[in-house]
Amino acid sequence: IPQAEETPTPEPTPPPEITVEFQVDKDNIVQGEAVTLTWNVQNAAAVVVDGQGVDHQGSREERPDNTHTYTLRAERPDSSVERQLVVIVEPAAPTPEPEPEPEPTPTPPGPECDTPYVVQPCDTLYSIATRHNIPVEAIIECNALPNPNCITIGQIIMLPSTVEGLTPPSWCAEVHVVQPGETLFSIAQKYGVPMQVILAYNTLLDPTWIWVGQAICIPSPECSGAVPVCPGQ
Repeated sequence: IPQAEETPTPEPTPPPEITVEFQVDKDNIVQGEAVTLTWNVQNAAAVVVDGQGVDHQGSREERPDNTHTYTLRAERPDSSVERQLVVIVEPAAPTPEPEPEPEPTPTPPGPECDTPYVVQPCDTLYSIATRHNIPVEAIIECNALPNPNCITIGQIIMLPSTVEGLTPPSWCAEVHVVQPGETLFSIAQKYGVPMQVILAYNTLLDPTWIWVGQAICIPSPECSGAVPVCPGQ
């Protein structure tokens, strides 16, 4: 009896190959910039990018601090495919330090111009400065006088109350600072000097016009008996 021919067993069809597309938009960047990785993997069971499981298709933004190699691995039981991309990271240019602003030159403090003075007959700016032992320049500065030779009788000018390093004039035996409740009469009685002498030597027009804090020179005893016609001339 003839035997039946055996039908050959067909060879198994090999699985399709794993295909991988792995790209980066920039492979050379400056530190601080970002890159975008994109991939498309076919016929794989699992996809891993830099140790992290991902979908078969996708993208991811990366901001590497240093040159970095990104690795994609596509796997299935019978095979695997690996792709790598290198992104070169250049150091960023150092930010220039701003130039320090020059320190402003300190302006020396000017005189405190808080003592009014009424110009009298025979007065000049020099005589007023000499009488009060004040630099002429300080009076000019206090009053912004364009012409120091041009002052008029009755004009009110401001004198600096204190100027560092100055001493009272020689005829001034003592400087009295007016206190609350004081009058020129009471001050004259206190020092035993006639009120008219104090008026004249301080060029005060009105004995009632003194104020708290005003500095008044009390003439020395040798000056108390005579009233100068033009003090300081």
